Amino acid sequence: MGEGACVAMESGTHVWSSNIRSSRAALNRIGRLFLLCLLLSNCASLSTHRYEPYNPLLGNPEELRQTVRNLVGSLRLQEKIAQRCILYIPRGMPMEEVEPYIRAMKPGGVILYRWNYETLSELVRLTEAIRRGYPEKYPHPFICADQEGGRVRAFPFKEFAQLPSAFQLGTYRDPELIRSASYLTAVQMREAGVNMNLAPVLDLVEEGDSSIIGDRSFGGDPQWVEKAGRAYLEGMRAGGVIPVIKHFPGHGSTRTDSHSLLPVVNLTENDLWRRDLVPFRGALRAGAPVVMTAHILYPQIDPKFPVTLSPRILQGILRDRLGFQGVVLSDGLEMGALSGRYSLKETVIGAFQAGVDMLLLYTRYRIADIVSVVEESMREGSLSEGDIDKGLERVLALKQAYGLLPR
Repeated sequence: MGEGACVAMESGTHVWSSNIRSSRAALNRIGRLFLLCLLLSNCASLSTHRYEPYNPLLGNPEELRQTVRNLVGSLRLQEKIAQRCILYIPRGMPMEEVEPYIRAMKPGGVILYRWNYETLSELVRLTEAIRRGYPEKYPHPFICADQEGGRVRAFPFKEFAQLPSAFQLGTYRDPELIRSASYLTAVQMREAGVNMNLAPVLDLVEEGDSSIIGDRSFGGDPQWVEKAGRAYLEGMRAGGVIPVIKHFPGHGSTRTDSHSLLPVVNLTENDLWRRDLVPFRGALRAGAPVVMTAHILYPQIDPKFPVTLSPRILQGILRDRLGFQGVVLSDGLEMGALSGRYSLKETVIGAFQAGVDMLLLYTRYRIADIVSVVEESMREGSLSEGDIDKGLERVLALKQAYGLLPR
């Protein structure tokens, strides 16, 4: 999933206890949450905050669209492709090498993992170095991480309030609690220079599930997970951080870890609409700006391609039936579900043709690799620069909405 190597660091397979007594420990953390919220000047007004649905074209729509189109027209092809990628910082890279590394690549976003820093001060230095790698009149990057809470957290610092898992929070059935927890997480991330969180997880699981999702989910009741997801979105956006809902259209129906193998789920589209899609539909109605895809094969819907490469699912369900106009982000391209079955060229071209706007690279692939296969595909006629521009416009519209375009 998006947390990629972060989950691997937690020792591979996670089996979490369903014992509700674990929620008592969570309760102590919740007490800390509210104490810290009182110390945040804007948190007192959170309950009266007006949550506006995401709209990438606030203001004069045509004027803003033209701004985005002008920016697209000013970029070279290699820069356009890079803007459609989220890149990692290599393990062990010295801090002084980060700025020139970013300056050479200029990716649309950067994903952070625990091995990139040891302390909060190092994290702040890292995000500052990343931002310095971009020219002043250039689109600023998404700087993202997996800060879900519980066992999946990119920032385990003592200075950060370490919140419980989504499932533990979900046991209280209190959307305001989730909204406050999300808001606090966003404020902490934003102050450290991180502007995108690869959360919330909207997959459905039952209590005691020992799959890769497990306690990362708010639970197994579609209506409750929808409410919890909406509350999480509201808190994250109120705190100034871009939320990413995942793993569309749902990873809870399989115990296969897509980091290693391609999960196969024999559900029909009607099955998805009745259950797995309920939280995603609610989140999209609430204005979720980014959707992360699952690397799962649904042979009853598309027998040929997994979700990330499937026009039937990404165009037919997500874009057409759900009406999503925001950014579609792939899960990690290096994950075994894709890299074990497809070449990089097949993956990149398939993802772009299916409707993916941004590619997540988290361990192995480089921007140059993506540029190479895209340019080759353009020479062969399977992709055009117009195809690249279409997804790029959505990426830049999102950056515009969150103040990440040059003024």
